[in-house]
Amino acid sequence: MKKFSCFVLSLGLLVASTGMANDPDFEGFKTDVLKRMQEHINKLQENRTCVSNAKDRAAMKVCHDQMKEWHEKNQKPKGNKK
Repeated sequence: MKKFSCFVLSLGLLVASTGMANDPDFEGFKTDVLKRMQEHINKLQENRTCVSNAKDRAAMKVCHDQMKEWHEKNQKPKGNKK
């Protein structure tokens, strides 16, 4: 029974690792995710600089509004909402 369990576990790991290795779209997907993450990081750093340079609440509101506008423009729709 112990040998059978080890065999099933090994077979499952082999199938799982083979499936991941043969995904031709994975590298492209990963590149796209990393690109979007870097765009977010850059925008957050830009917003941080804006807030750091703000002299009053009105200036901070401008920073917030710019970030909100960017986020709404770049946000992907979720689900089937129309």
